[in-house]
Amino acid sequence: MATGWHMILGGLLLTALALHDDPQALTHALQGLGPADAAAAAYVSLLGGAASYGIFFYLASSSQGSLTRLSSLTFLTPVFAAVTGYFVLGEVLTVPQLVGGTITLGSVLLITSMKNGAGSSSPAQGTKSVDSVPARSSSVDTQ
Repeated sequence: MATGWHMILGGLLLTALALHDDPQALTHALQGLGPADAAAAAYVSLLGGAASYGIFFYLASSSQGSLTRLSSLTFLTPVFAAVTGYFVLGEVLTVPQLVGGTITLGSVLLITSMKNGAGSSSPAQGTKSVDSVPARSSSVDTQ
């Protein structure tokens, strides 16, 4: 919920700064925009922002999986953006972009497929969980 407010407040602040710099900025920016533009902005705002953050924080707060594995998925955003640009907009992908995307996909695959290692939310083998250590008494023994 806090991230959503940050996005709203940040957008309002940037709008206020733009209007302070150029009072006609909003009018000029909105001039010539049609229903398709409004639909694209709604899609990006609702699905790309609100829904994706909602799903991310829902999964982060659930007891399933580890936060390291979940947060590693955010590295896939530019990969999916490049692939979508290739298929939808006909953009050309360069060799460095393909190599970078392959390294990113491989890295995320390694992180998300780990069983019990770095990034695991369970205690390391041979160690005790904090919950299994008996609590010490806070009272001082006076004899």
